[in-house]
Amino acid sequence: MSTSTSVHSNAFNFMSFIEGQVDPRTGLYTCSIKLPELLANQLCGPVVPLHLNFNPLNGADSGFGKGWNLQLSQFNPSNGKLALYTGEVFKVNIEDENTVIPEKKIDSFHFHVLDNNRYRVEHKSGLVEILKVGQGQLAMPVQLISPQGHSVKLNYEAFGTDPLLSSINNADGSQLLTLVRTANEMKLTLHPGTACESVFVLSIIGGETQTIVLPTHDSASWRFVYRFLSGLTCLEHVYTPTAGHETVSYSGKPHYFPGLTNRSLPRVAKHTRDPGFGQPAIETRYSYGSNESGNTNDHNFLGYGSDIAWNDDGLDNLYKVKSSYEYETQEHLWDVSSDRAVRSTRRVFNRFHLILREEVRHKALLESDDTLLVTETEYYIDPLADFKDQPNYCQLPKKVTQIWRKAAYTLPRHTEVVSTTYDDFGNVLIQTNANGVIETNTWYLKEGEEGCPADPQQFVRHLKSKTVTPAHSTYGDAPTLQTRYSYKQYEGLAGNEPWLAISDETVCKDEITLQHSTVSHIEQPNNPFMHGRKLRETLTLNGNTTTTHYAYSETKNARAREPVLQTVTTLIGYDDIHDDPDRQVRKTITLEHSLLSGEPLLSRDDSDVEIAYEYDLLGRVTKETVAPHTDSVASRTYSYKLCNATGQQASQSAINVKGVETVTWLDGHHRVVKETRQDADALCGRLNAVREIYRANYNHLEQKVSETVIDWEREKDVCLTSLFNYDVWGEQCSMIRPDGIAEHEVTDPINRTTTQWVEGMGKTITSNNLFDKPDSVRRIDLGGVQISEHVYQYDGLGRTAEEVDAAGNWTRYEYDAFNRMTKTILPDSSEIVREYVAHNKEDLPIKISVNGQVLGEQAFDGLDRMTVSITGGRKSVYSFAPGQRQPKRVTRPSGNQTGYAYKPELGDEPAQRIAVESTASYEYDSQNARLLRTVELNTTLERRYFSSGELKSEHISHAGEEPYVMGYEYSLNARLLSYTDVLGQTQTYEYDDFTRLKSTRLGLLCSTFGYNAHGQLTRIETVDEAGGNTQRLCIDLEYDEFGRERKRTFDLGAGIVQTLEQTYDEVDRLIQRTLSNGSEELRDEYYNYDSRSRLCDYKCSGSQVPVDPYGKSIQCQVFGFDAVDNITFVETTFEGGRNESCYEYGNIFDPCQLTALTNSFQPDYPARLEFHYDADGNLIRDEAGRTLTYDSLGRLSSISV
Repeated sequence: MSTSTSVHSNAFNFMSFIEGQVDPRTGLYTCSIKLPELLANQLCGPVVPLHLNFNPLNGADSGFGKGWNLQLSQFNPSNGKLALYTGEVFKVNIEDENTVIPEKKIDSFHFHVLDNNRYRVEHKSGLVEILKVGQGQLAMPVQLISPQGHSVKLNYEAFGTDPLLSSINNADGSQLLTLVRTANEMKLTLHPGTACESVFVLSIIGGETQTIVLPTHDSASWRFVYRFLSGLTCLEHVYTPTAGHETVSYSGKPHYFPGLTNRSLPRVAKHTRDPGFGQPAIETRYSYGSNESGNTNDHNFLGYGSDIAWNDDGLDNLYKVKSSYEYETQEHLWDVSSDRAVRSTRRVFNRFHLILREEVRHKALLESDDTLLVTETEYYIDPLADFKDQPNYCQLPKKVTQIWRKAAYTLPRHTEVVSTTYDDFGNVLIQTNANGVIETNTWYLKEGEEGCPADPQQFVRHLKSKTVTPAHSTYGDAPTLQTRYSYKQYEGLAGNEPWLAISDETVCKDEITLQHSTVSHIEQPNNPFMHGRKLRETLTLNGNTTTTHYAYSETKNARAREPVLQTVTTLIGYDDIHDDPDRQVRKTITLEHSLLSGEPLLSRDDSDVEIAYEYDLLGRVTKETVAPHTDSVASRTYSYKLCNATGQQASQSAINVKGVETVTWLDGHHRVVKETRQDADALCGRLNAVREIYRANYNHLEQKVSETVIDWEREKDVCLTSLFNYDVWGEQCSMIRPDGIAEHEVTDPINRTTTQWVEGMGKTITSNNLFDKPDSVRRIDLGGVQISEHVYQYDGLGRTAEEVDAAGNWTRYEYDAFNRMTKTILPDSSEIVREYVAHNKEDLPIKISVNGQVLGEQAFDGLDRMTVSITGGRKSVYSFAPGQRQPKRVTRPSGNQTGYAYKPELGDEPAQRIAVESTASYEYDSQNARLLRTVELNTTLERRYFSSGELKSEHISHAGEEPYVMGYEYSLNARLLSYTDVLGQTQTYEYDDFTRLKSTRLGLLCSTFGYNAHGQLTRIETVDEAGGNTQRLCIDLEYDEFGRERKRTFDLGAGIVQTLEQTYDEVDRLIQRTLSNGSEELRDEYYNYDSRSRLCDYKCSGSQVPVDPYGKSIQCQVFGFDAVDNITFVETTFEGGRNESCYEYGNIFDPCQLTALTNSFQPDYPARLEFHYDADGNLIRDEAGRTLTYDSLGRLSSISV
């Protein structure tokens, strides 16, 4: 199990190498297969990640096949080489009792010598490893210890001269993993002897791992083919369980070692990933060394071309180079059809393997259109100093600059800079983001100080405070917020050192506490099951404390037949009265997690609503069941198919609660290429026939280029294909809809604009800021002239502080520290003020007022349920059953009460509503919760549905009467095909090939519809052939370049043609509308608006001007409003006079309730009208003097004169 790498370079210590594929520094192809991680000690930890890694530099078969290994830490005392489970490798010099690691700058781990054959590795993450020398004189981890003291034990057996992991056990001795190697096979068994036992089998022939078989019903596998190069076993072909095929081709020119002529390393020249199933392969080509004019070299990560000679001393040879050595690699995404690179990435690294520059060049058809994204990274490096003399944080970026520009030009360009400072331990101190927001951190001393005890392992890793300072802005008043942290020391499990955890978190503004939270953990060092688990959390705002309690137990899940961790979480609201059951405000949720896999198996709330989950051995969900063991049980099931040979295709099947199966087919890159569904409604005439509903295609850049949604119109498959185009930056820039119309959205990262338009229509250009929010939105007509601009201003945290519309009307906004809008100042200077709950920071308003006048109030309890609503002084009260989200009773302002009963397993809709006059009952489908039947006052409504969820029929019946029946017919995607009304008349709908409504027919009445090249409705022709006398009406519509209707032509027959023309202003308000009959002007209307876009002035002329309710032909109207949008007066001018209507709002508690209306023009208008309301706010006396009555639910029940 040794990591027998023959080359040491810190180029291998970067995540790009650790995660696999072709590493941009080294050019080596590696592979990493992630197995399910091991969750030890009843989910208390530590977590043991399982990664099977292939590295061609591991030449020996140490148990898993040549090059393959489980990523475990190990230390070789003979040469001082330390390999960590993270993939990093270091040389350790042991001098007496001290250890020196020359190439470790960041204080990410500590290495200690315990005795002659035992070592301790302490990671900054909190994990501790105990390494012990065994077989092969290698020190392997024999114990992994979590911060709380929970541990696992690792056992080994001999494999040749190397140690080979044989098992990993919990602290109580139960096995998490066993490994058995035979001549040609390695078996890894997770959770042996349990319901979760899963076996991964490596087939090893001639020392080479040929396959890795997964624990699936179809024996899915990874399959490998190797090639021997420069003395190394290299991967040449990889076949994945999803039918992907990777081919790796190697360069004829390898990496050379400095000062050596007989040693080299292979490097990848081409990497091809073939997804299969009609999708193009992705080919990437690689080149190495600099080809720039005047600087041609073959520098590499080994230091070739420098003044050093290679030395196998376990140290990075390149670190010994004194000059400003750089090496580079190039990666070219290749278009095989045109035999050219479509994207090239150039990376330049320094002598410490740190990336200095990355250039991503997207190739256009014309070279002058090529784009370039440059990322330049500066470090805290002294170019003249050796690595040992560099600052500890020298490998961390000082400044990262990103530049977007055209490759052929240096200007224009867009630049973003992020700069960061660190302490000597690699912790971030100050980060200045590109948008100007500054994040400042302070850290507790490792020796300890007030608020944090000494760190048990002497790391500086506990955050003391985090301050977010807004960017400079002349708008708004963004706060500077600081979050402060305190820590508490807990005992470790018996025999282990103590550990620290956050105990307090305080959010402050200007030294004023806004929010304070606490966390405590169970401290029972003699109880491994309980110790270290979270015990309680509190959240306090404005003196209101919400508390969450946690309780744990071990039980057995009946369905999964395995032990589970049961966690009972109780949330107690700030207003909970513990001793009064009617005033308890708390909610309890019970969760069950597998003690083996950690997956959730059961969730149960206060209402005993359960959701159960089942999984396969790879941790994939196979079944979700709501309300198991009840009459309302509903399940979704999932199954999966993977591949163990070429020619197979991966897929996933999902069967919904109604038993309808949908199968999703994937290509080798895990992308959806096709979906099929059962025809459960027999639309094609065959019940459960499998029909296609979706397909997609991708290009050689892995971009989706087309997708087809297939609707079922009875037996007909209607294919709607959309095509996608991409710009030279690689971003989607347009979509061609199924009707052939192109919708464009072009993002320009240089000018930070997004331009949207439909082909042949006007454009909308949005300019974005560094918060990725719009600074302005401009509209451009077809002539290129700007017709409007909407401008936004922001505070230093990117919150909208002001916006000015295209008409010049501004609106301003203010916020609280939790980003909730507290004030809106409208263009007429009216102020809308919102207040929020005091017990948390959610957007739960409790009061809204305008210019100091309260319009509405609400109250929320500690579970964020609205308990009181006051509108216009009318108070409604909501009462809840314990833990429920929906009210059990609503008391209206009149005192009338309505009760509700629920079936929580079917959702939030009531099963019964108990009002004063009647009780309504509701029945739902027990599987999908759709309404099936409702009964109230001897009236019954019954519904039936299609499998797609669309309504199929409705029956409405009254006691003793024939039912009224309505029938519906839909396509799969909810297009209405026909409707049969209660009289038995059927209206049919026909669609064109693009699913646009083409015609509709009801008996002898038929309407047809036509569309223009932009997909807009342009013609409606209605023909009525009833009575043998055909009547026809044709309406033609025209639009401007922004999709606004500007003209409508009515052909009424008999030579009568009328036109209606409309004109808009820059903010889309209607300002003129003219109705004409030929040259005769029937009605010409003008509209003016105030700064809040309320109609304030209306003028009309012509022979058909509108007539008001009193028979007056309106020539002009002037409207007045108050701050809350009430109409306060209307002045109407008509032939022969003028009337002034004044509106009164006399209810001091409800400023929006109209109480009276007076008119000045007598006697044609009533002098005064008064309006009366009941306690619930319903109008009971209208303008005609009629009396209106309502039931207790506010429904109109009678009108009397």
